[in-house]
Amino acid sequence: REWCNDKAAKVVARAIAEALDAPEEGAVAVGFGGPHYAPQFSKIVLSKELAISHIVPKYAFPKVSVRELKLAIERSVIRPSVALIDWKGLKSDERQMVLRVCDEEGLSIRKI
Repeated sequence: REWCNDKAAKVVARAIAEALDAPEEGAVAVGFGGPHYAPQFSKIVLSKELAISHIVPKYAFPKVSVRELKLAIERSVIRPSVALIDWKGLKSDERQMVLRVCDEEGLSIRKI
């Protein structure tokens, strides 16, 4: 029903326009690990501590490459300065790959 509601559509459009015009504040991060709905990352975003550009979830890691991790960083509208790593949500070899990419890209690391 809401999709056909002109009043609701105008409210959503106005909110989007205001968000796009809002000044950018705070640091941008990229997230690695965690489940599909990324509850740890969501808490950080909702606290307005950091904005998150991309999240590479745990389930993607068996097939993700170093190049794809770098693309998650490079293709962010605002370049991330921080990497959030769901430490328990990744295997040791996956963490090592993320750490290597973050080091090469000059990102600071934050374990969550």
